[in-house]
Order: sequence, then structure tokens, then C-alpha cells
Amino acid sequence: MTALLPILLAMAASPIQATHILIEGQAKNLAVGRPKPLIEWRIADSRPNARQTAFEIQLSGGGTTWASNRIFANSTYFEYPGEALKTRTDYIVRVRLWDKDGQPGDWSKPTAFRTQWLDAKWPAKWIQAKTDVPPIVAGHNGYHSKFEKSASIEKWIENS
Repeated sequence: MTALLPILLAMAASPIQATHILIEGQAKNLAVGRPKPLIEWRIADSRPNARQTAFEIQLSGGGTTWASNRIFANSTYFEYPGEALKTRTDYIVRVRLWDKDGQPGDWSKPTAFRTQWLDAKWPAKWIQAKTDVPPIVAGHNGYHSKFEKSASIEKWIENS
């Protein structure tokens, strides 16, 4: 009987799971640009006619801990509705799904992301050339000699 216990416990848990967690449509989120990002996932369940009936999301980082609690919906995306996320902060999200029988699956693997500058206090300056770009002079462009002063001069390459 003790040999059957791990098998019975494994059968009790639902095999449904959220995979491929995306934040703002990206798998590797090093610079999420929204204070309330969109969280998406795919459903993994090998059983026939499997479907999601509910989900739960947890988000933590930067002093924020937020949980959606169980939401009855078959949607595979959700816009984070909590307090606006902080600028340049690391966060972790995980998702849990419920199957068609109302059984919860395991939590997804945690997905990490970082927010970028989310406010107008951008501290950097734009990168640009140290000098102005020289003006375009018609006589010095294309197939004309660089010594010509006008674009109306006959072309200096002869046709054979």
C-alpha cells in the first residue's frame, strides 16, 4: 500500500499548468515599459478536451506583493490591475490554472522581469554627433565631380 501512495497523490493533482509566461508579449523582459503590464500564458494539459476554467496570478518585487485570488475565466491573458509598478525594479510573476473539473494545477515556473523608466524623470541625454551634419550640396552629390559648384553641369562620365 505504501508503494501506491506516491501514485495516488500524483493522480490527485491536476496536470494542467500555465507555461510560456509572457510579460507585454515578451519572454525575456529586461525592460517592461508599462506600470500595469499584460501577463499572458499558454495552457499545458495532455488530457483530451482539457481546458482552463480559472486562474490565479501572483506578482512580487520592489516591496509589492499582489495576488489576484482565483478568477473564473478561460482567458489566457490578464492586465495587472494592482498598484503601478516602480521604475527600474525587478519583479517575479507566476500563474496557476484550474482544469475543467475545478482542480488546481501546480504553479508555473516563476517569470522574472524588470521595469524600465516609467516616469518622465529620464536622467540620460540622447546620444548624438558632436558636430552638426554637413549640409547636402547638390553639385557635390551623385556622379558629379566634387569640384563642380552646380548640379546643372554636364555629367563628367561619358557613355560609350
